[in-house]
Amino acid sequence: MPTHFFCKIIISEYQQRYDKFGSTIRITAKCVDKKLINRYSISV
Repeated sequence: MPTHFFCKIIISEYQQRYDKFGSTIRITAKCVDKKLINRYSISV
């Protein structure tokens, strides 16, 4: 039982970190998209 509880803690901790990491990737992707769109519109 304690092992299962410990695993749950690790999983929830990992999910929280992954959510932060995922949102960071999304924000970065949005910034990159904007830069690419601006660059493309200038070149065209």
